[in-house]
Amino acid sequence: MRLLHVSRDGEAQSRIDQAANATLTSHTFDLVLDHVASLDAARSTLAENPYDLVICDLALEEGGGLALVDALVEAKGAAALTAYAHDLEVESAGAVLQHGAQDVFDASIFDPRVLDQVLARQISKRLNDGGILELVHAHDAIFAHRRHRDRQMHHLVSQMFAITLEPLSLEQAVDKVLGLLIEVEWLSDIGKAACFLLASDEERCLITAQRGIEEGLLDGLSKLASRDRSSCLCMRIGNSPTPHYNLPTEPMPACQALCGEHASHVVTLLDHQDQALGTLAVWCSVNMPQDEDAGPLMETAGRVVSTIVTHRQQVDRIQLLNQVVEQSPLSVMVTDLAENTTYANSALYRLTGYGPEEILGHNPRILGSGLVSKETFQEMWSLLSEGKTWEGELINRKKDGELYWEDAIISPVKGSDGKVSGYAAVKRDITELLRFKAQLEHQATHDPLTDLANRSLVGDRVSQAVNRARRHGDLVVALYIDIDQFSDLNQTHGHLEGDQLLRDIAERLSTLARDYDTVARLGNDEFVVIISGLPEEQKILNFCDRYLEVFNRPFSIADHEITVSASMGAASYPTDSQDGEELLRHASMALTRCKESGGNGYSLFGQQMEEELRERYELLSALRGALGKDQLELHFQPQVDPDSGEILGAEALLRWNLPEKGQIPPFKFIPLAESSGQIIPIGGWVLETACLQLAEWGAETGKVFPVSVNVAGSQFHEEGFVASVEKALEKSGIEPKMLVLELTESMLLKNPEEVQGVMHKLNGLGVQLAIDDFGTGYSSLSYLANLPIGQLKVDRAFIRDLESAPNNEIIVSTIISMAHSLGMEVVAEGAETQDQLDFLVTYHCDLIQGYFYSRPVPLAEFKSLVIAPSWTQTQTQTD
Repeated sequence: MRLLHVSRDGEAQSRIDQAANATLTSHTFDLVLDHVASLDAARSTLAENPYDLVICDLALEEGGGLALVDALVEAKGAAALTAYAHDLEVESAGAVLQHGAQDVFDASIFDPRVLDQVLARQISKRLNDGGILELVHAHDAIFAHRRHRDRQMHHLVSQMFAITLEPLSLEQAVDKVLGLLIEVEWLSDIGKAACFLLASDEERCLITAQRGIEEGLLDGLSKLASRDRSSCLCMRIGNSPTPHYNLPTEPMPACQALCGEHASHVVTLLDHQDQALGTLAVWCSVNMPQDEDAGPLMETAGRVVSTIVTHRQQVDRIQLLNQVVEQSPLSVMVTDLAENTTYANSALYRLTGYGPEEILGHNPRILGSGLVSKETFQEMWSLLSEGKTWEGELINRKKDGELYWEDAIISPVKGSDGKVSGYAAVKRDITELLRFKAQLEHQATHDPLTDLANRSLVGDRVSQAVNRARRHGDLVVALYIDIDQFSDLNQTHGHLEGDQLLRDIAERLSTLARDYDTVARLGNDEFVVIISGLPEEQKILNFCDRYLEVFNRPFSIADHEITVSASMGAASYPTDSQDGEELLRHASMALTRCKESGGNGYSLFGQQMEEELRERYELLSALRGALGKDQLELHFQPQVDPDSGEILGAEALLRWNLPEKGQIPPFKFIPLAESSGQIIPIGGWVLETACLQLAEWGAETGKVFPVSVNVAGSQFHEEGFVASVEKALEKSGIEPKMLVLELTESMLLKNPEEVQGVMHKLNGLGVQLAIDDFGTGYSSLSYLANLPIGQLKVDRAFIRDLESAPNNEIIVSTIISMAHSLGMEVVAEGAETQDQLDFLVTYHCDLIQGYFYSRPVPLAEFKSLVIAPSWTQTQTQTD
């Protein structure tokens, strides 16, 4: 077959010539292909030689376009004319055909199959023109060739599809397909093949398998594939509807240049939803003709690789899912519609203790505990029957009978047709979580030391008790219990023994409580007992007595016995309170009254207590600002030599003038100051002021004698107390022996070693030390001999009752005699009558302090007494 190609475009000439050569060769026709580059040369050649087909480029410079078509139609004779142009428009193509051309195509999007169709028409025309003998010979060759190739194709395709069934990895299977492709004998010049798969980010191509590509090119292909989306082979192929490309034109010219090849076949790998998976490519030499079977073969290979890829991905996903389910800590169970178990994972077997043979094929109710309510199951099956998911908690039983709690999600399993085929349950064992939650709740509502209810829980319990009593007309009693002098016990025996004592007390209180009563520890040494369901008021006293009896027996702690007493306050609902909160508050008020009365007993709440407590809080609030508002002052009571009537000492006594209320008695505000800690700054002020005022009256009157200052226990044990005494002495300039610090016996019993150390430091300063209210405490004569004590003050209670209590005379005379024997001075407090004075003189009491001589008076009045005592004037007038 003779073809004449009229064109000056070498690239287009090469592509079209190659396509024509491949087409005619596949049809066993010989090809004579001549080229000319001008219209004149075409006319001359056509005049000399007959041609079956003239192919011309409409862009030829001389006589281009329709003029060229007209000239060639006139000159070609019987030959057919096919024209082409780049970026051919529809209107131009129609005009070309109207001027006599048989075919026209766009060379910019040239497809070799276009030339196939053109040449097929010419072959048919030639056969119809009488070339019958040539046709017969051609058909024999064609069909013999086709039968051989068909058998090869069938065998090759069979081999490829067989690969999908082999247990190979993805890389191995794809590599085997590539090996079959590059060994096809009629594609014998194929030297390279590769499969690119789209990465999970759909931005890159990854080389899954390759054949014949040199080591150095692999890195280049990878870089080319990952550069950007526009150069991504998968994306460029996947975005086109055409699965078969001649890569020297598009879409991967850079790839061919890199591999040094120009002709190639590429197919897109598509999944079952026609989404691009990647590409399959083979590269051929430049001169290898296109083969009509290459496209179908590549498409078949592409389908095989796509099947392999999707199958392996599905297998990988299934294996991954199976691993996730099997390795999951959650138990998974699947049942059919008959509720027989069809699948269970390892976590379920580990959790329940059952084996597969005991679970599979059986109803899940073998795990049931019988503790789940019917309402829960009704709700579950109501949702499942509607195709919905149920979520909730289940209580099940293990094979060994142990109960466990699960957080379960049960869902219907639906097929592709939407019908339910079974049910799947995913469950999480929450037994330990619930135990931990219960433990946290218990810790939040119970005292860690005694495991009794704490303050937060007792509030809830007392509210519940009051609500029940309101419905049934019963009584609720709250007992507030406080251990007397517990802090002293802690200091004496240590905190470990103190904690053990609290635990033992809690145990005894709990033993007395009924099942529906509540025993709680509110903190430190405070306990509360809530007693509910009492039918009558009279039983309150019985319960008070019963719970105080707990402390009548000693406690055995660390191999020795400890005896303690307790104070109790009691209140009831509805007699004393309207709700639970008020009930506890009133019981606490009653406890306060009990402790103020000396403790070791109980007090019942009375309405007057609330007023007293309100006044107490008001006083305490005012006391905190008393120093800053100059509301405090000192009064002085003289200490008189009964023989001479001379003032030889004085006691500084604190007074508080509150503008709204007037003078506040010391017995009201001193305990408040001590319990609130205000006594420390107030005591420091008293100490300093007493020293300054002593210096003042000494300077004015010329008479200086010791002044006594009371020291509170918390003040004495405060770090820096000795330094504060030293500072007061320095600031006032008085002699240290003029300051007498009065201590109580109870202070000496608390931390004896510490007390001795402080007392010796004070003695080292030259300060005198006195024991106040001697005889009222648990006196221990040993400390009188071992401590630097210079003065004993006999308590006013002994002096007041001298006439009515004969034993008091013995006690007072004994104290005076003992003190003198130890070289101590004796001061008697509270002398008010002549008979009392005469008794004290008889037993040689050193100093008398009492109303017989003078009440405590302000500083100005005291100065007058120092200058001219009133009792000496009276005595002189009497004489």
